[in-house]
Amino acid sequence: HDHDHDHDHDHDHDHGVPAILAGRPPRDASPTAHRLAELGIIDGWDLDPTLPNATRTAVRRRFPLSSVSLRPDASHDDVAGTAGGGYGAGVHLDAHRLNARYLTRVVDPRRLLANFRVVAGLPPEKYVIGSDPRESDEETIGPYCDVGSGLSYAEHPGACWEAPDCELRGHFAGHYLSALAFVASGAVDGSDQINGSDRIDPEFVTGHQSDVATARHAREMLDRFVDGLALAQASKSTSAGYVSAFPEEVLERQGALKGAWAPYYTLHKIGQGLLDAHVVAGNAKALDVLEGMANAVLTRVRRLIRAKGASHWFEGALEYSKAAFGAESGGFNELAWRLYRLTGNADYVTLAGLFDHPTFLGRMSKGGDGLEREHANFHEPIAMGAYVRYEITGDEASRRAFRNFIELLRGTRAYATAGTCDGERWQAPGRLERIIVSTETQETCTQVNFERLANAAVASFGEAEARDWADYSERASLHGPVGLQRKPGELLYTTPLGVGVSKGRSGHGWGRPDAAFWCCYGTGVEALARLQDGVFWRLEAGAKVPGDDASATTSTDVVYIARVTTSASAAWNEKGVTVRVSVDPFYHDARNDGGGDGGSSGLIGTTQKSFVSAVAITVMPVEGREEPTSIRVKLPRWAGGGSRVSLNGERVRCGSHGSHSKDSKEDSSGWCDVTRVWRKTDVVRASFPLVVRAEPLLGSDKSPGFGTGSNQRLDGKGARHAVVAGPYVLAALGPGAWIADLRVNLGPTRIAGAGHFGRASEDSGSSGGVHAGASE
Repeated sequence: HDHDHDHDHDHDHDHGVPAILAGRPPRDASPTAHRLAELGIIDGWDLDPTLPNATRTAVRRRFPLSSVSLRPDASHDDVAGTAGGGYGAGVHLDAHRLNARYLTRVVDPRRLLANFRVVAGLPPEKYVIGSDPRESDEETIGPYCDVGSGLSYAEHPGACWEAPDCELRGHFAGHYLSALAFVASGAVDGSDQINGSDRIDPEFVTGHQSDVATARHAREMLDRFVDGLALAQASKSTSAGYVSAFPEEVLERQGALKGAWAPYYTLHKIGQGLLDAHVVAGNAKALDVLEGMANAVLTRVRRLIRAKGASHWFEGALEYSKAAFGAESGGFNELAWRLYRLTGNADYVTLAGLFDHPTFLGRMSKGGDGLEREHANFHEPIAMGAYVRYEITGDEASRRAFRNFIELLRGTRAYATAGTCDGERWQAPGRLERIIVSTETQETCTQVNFERLANAAVASFGEAEARDWADYSERASLHGPVGLQRKPGELLYTTPLGVGVSKGRSGHGWGRPDAAFWCCYGTGVEALARLQDGVFWRLEAGAKVPGDDASATTSTDVVYIARVTTSASAAWNEKGVTVRVSVDPFYHDARNDGGGDGGSSGLIGTTQKSFVSAVAITVMPVEGREEPTSIRVKLPRWAGGGSRVSLNGERVRCGSHGSHSKDSKEDSSGWCDVTRVWRKTDVVRASFPLVVRAEPLLGSDKSPGFGTGSNQRLDGKGARHAVVAGPYVLAALGPGAWIADLRVNLGPTRIAGAGHFGRASEDSGSSGGVHAGASE
């Protein structure tokens, strides 16, 4: 029961960097005497380290969401460079629009606010029925899943997590606020043109309104929602600054270890929603409400520590073995660090440390594991907080903890979908075989959070590693947010990955738009609202290049294109440059038909066909810009070395496989760098083969005879495999399908740099069953 929280995006934009951040976080003459010094180091994790007075950590920066727009996928002819029309919006824009329709046309924000009003002692809202005042009547606006509806927690446990008797109530409201901010900022670029041909209509109608109208509607709803939270916070019925859908009594029980369901986790969601409303959507009032809430939490936890001691908090109330889900705090440490970066208020450094979970982070910083049977999404947001602490302070222990954690997950607990966990918990390292008979794999929250962690690696690691983590992030998005929604408001909690399974046949199945509101609903609507995030990254001229070489800088402004399966545009307004990417994700490349080294492997059937992800990139500078800009295009590992790039029809040789044109910088790091003073007529075209291959399921070769019936391997030995084309895990439709039928290479072709994504099958000639076969 837990979540995510991305939102690296806009936080470095529009507000400037407080002078206080030029070095380390602020310290008194006695550095930590009134903060966390008395708590010292717990399990190897320094809660308030003395940090070097260093410059800011070198990272690639995301483009703010307000400057990135999803675009319809290109038609075959458009990518090939000839005239032609489009054939549809594509999976990303379609998913975004369905979700936006749910957020703005289905969810009633007044019902989400109803529980906040109850806690604040405010009367319920009412609305008038009828147009004639003499005959009209008033009706009370109650919460979702009210008592007596058959969907309250007492009547139907687990059916609705925003019910007035569910202790997690309010969590979806926070996610909803974040998602509204993303929709409000991420309208489709109505001025979009490629080679003079209009490709996007700003009034393109989906459902009942256009993308632009949807964005405006989302902004209006966001402002009203923040007003509702501010009104509840101003009430005299609660402690100063407190705002929540559950009463403070729940926090009292959590502090007394008397059982509570993740109250600080829920407060984190509300707080993150307020932060996104302010930073992404520009609502000034949201920051005031957030600071009031953060100060209330800081006051409460400090009071508890003074009364019962630090060990009661860190080794009791925040320890799962003692407090169970009462210890879950989501990404409160990350939220506090981001709030500190925004305001420069040193109190939020203290607040971050209070939610660091030192036992876990201390173990991670020392290279330990200990993740078996641990609740996955309890820990992923904490690791993200460690990353943000590193990004802001340069603290090496935080960097080690973050790196060790994500490498453990990718190397020993990752599925072919880039997902992780079974039944919300991690298996023993390298032993994932149980998923063949499980329906509770890949919880949506963990999938989205792992994508965020991968994006943090893209931001901060060296070029080669950043490419590999960009591959991972791309795959996590394709097999997580993009596929978790079938209709507006019908989302998945988990995605079954076994043999003979269906998305809708799991412990939760498809949720109801007006009733589920599970943790994964909130995570899901957020992720669907920011599918454009992570496509583009940037470095300014003269900036340090992330990685181990501290002296490396870039001589030009650099735009990274880190996902080559998503059509999108990004405007770097300060530099006067707009980059547009149009993708045909399944372009039939007749040049490669008929075999080869695997780059042209046939899909299922008898006719050999080669498919590629075909990409067209244009750079639109403002009039008069004469400075060069570097466009760095990811060369994904999943293309099997068959990537092709051209500039204005002339082949560009990238990497160490041949010569390069005068416009291309040779680079073996996995990025193709094309640097020039761009003209609007310049077009970069790239193709990335969807190499068909098999990827083994870790541990499935260690349990001979595992499974029965249709789950039995043909020969009783060898690993289970997923069949993968490019970044896409394929689903087999029908009563049974086997790799032996598909002529798929079981050799050492892999896609990323380590672990499950970097290990060849030990028995490359063995046959085995196909996993990751969700068929619906």
